[in-house]
Amino acid sequence: METWWREVVHLVASKKRGEAILVAQRAAAKGSSAARVRLAMFGEEAGVSDDEAGRIVEAAERVATKDATLHWALRCAYELLLGECDYEEKSRRVLRHLEAYAVQTEDRQAFFAVAMNYSSGRIGVPANNEIALEWLYYAAALDHEDARVMVGWSPAPNPSIERTRHGGLRPPRLAAHVKR
Repeated sequence: METWWREVVHLVASKKRGEAILVAQRAAAKGSSAARVRLAMFGEEAGVSDDEAGRIVEAAERVATKDATLHWALRCAYELLLGECDYEEKSRRVLRHLEAYAVQTEDRQAFFAVAMNYSSGRIGVPANNEIALEWLYYAAALDHEDARVMVGWSPAPNPSIERTRHGGLRPPRLAAHVKR
């Protein structure tokens, strides 16, 4: 997660939205697509119209690759129903960006959230307990306490999870109905 994002989160939580917008504007001026999406989330308060916000989100969608902050920003934007696609596609994109964020950051809470999304399903993504369990095992391997309880693991000193040849997590099998 980029440093400016954490600063924006802190400022918003401190009810300093104006300062948060300035931080996001500076990051956007330096070329951060995630910062542009964050400004779209601020909307009119940051001088971004609804139409412009939709275009910003769609442009960022086209360049989202290995930028964890951008995946998180897009997940948040689609949760707020920003973007130019239909509601069902926004829901699928929320999950797709949460998955990408989880794998890129190895964030155990994000893995657990993906598992819970597959467990209960969401608009455009039917429940799939087999896939939910795969994500749950990854969350447990990353020491997520609730995931460990759910899969019946007791703490192990060195849980192993499958890794790619570059050392990153090998993502769990992704559902075919979640468009990539």
